[in-house]
Amino acid sequence: MEYNNVVFRIYSNDYLGYQDMKDMGKEKPATDVERQRVYTMIKFQFPSVKLPDIEDLKVVHSRKTGRISQIISGKRILFHLRPMDGRYLPTLEGAEFLLSNGLKTNIVVATEEAVPFVSIGKSLFNKHVKKVTGNIFPNSEVMITDEKGKLIAVGTSQQPGYAMMELNNGVAVKTKHYYKTSPKTH
Repeated sequence: MEYNNVVFRIYSNDYLGYQDMKDMGKEKPATDVERQRVYTMIKFQFPSVKLPDIEDLKVVHSRKTGRISQIISGKRILFHLRPMDGRYLPTLEGAEFLLSNGLKTNIVVATEEAVPFVSIGKSLFNKHVKKVTGNIFPNSEVMITDEKGKLIAVGTSQQPGYAMMELNNGVAVKTKHYYKTSPKTH
């Protein structure tokens, strides 16, 4: 509902009061309520993470829905909103943030043969999955690492974790964010 250039969100699951229309789609410092909402959602999605206080936390609200669409720390975008279910997708910087703060689940380890291809954005296939940590469900966000533990990509799981290890065909993880390096550099 719009009244005199002010948006009132009346649906209960995202009520934060009101915001000026001119602030929609722009980066702004997170309020205490937004900061709590961000921490709660990250903790829900990645329960093994020990979240420190994110310094210089900023958010961007969607122009259409008014919901938080990006989470930013400093100049780094850490997470994007996935509109279909309201979960946050970590970017490479967000994945590094999660891994540096103790993420133990939602990690898929790729074989050495697959690393050059996954690092340029190709999907990771089941036969190239060496190890899976945690209880991974289809459509959950996972970090893809090499055998040494170095982050190579972030993606969405297409299979449950146990199926990734048991099956020899099919896509295990669709890659979303990657380091854009060529296979010859690895």
